[in-house]
Amino acid sequence: MGYRKLQKHIIDAAKKPKKKKGSCGCGRSPTGLCVGWHSLSEEKYKERKVQYEAMEKEKKQVVLHARAIDGFGE
Repeated sequence: MGYRKLQKHIIDAAKKPKKKKGSCGCGRSPTGLCVGWHSLSEEKYKERKVQYEAMEKEKKQVVLHARAIDGFGE
């Protein structure tokens, strides 16, 4: 990589907004924090989403807390 190309790469990387550690990068998490749903197949993801949406508000806060690995015990 040439100097100019490297310099542009560094500048472009610096302009990108930084993701908060633990935040969801795939867009599947209902909480905004990674709960492991990125590894689910599309079919399993849809099942989990329906299950999550059917839960009461209080239970949602417990099931997908910040330390959850992948939610719903998988």
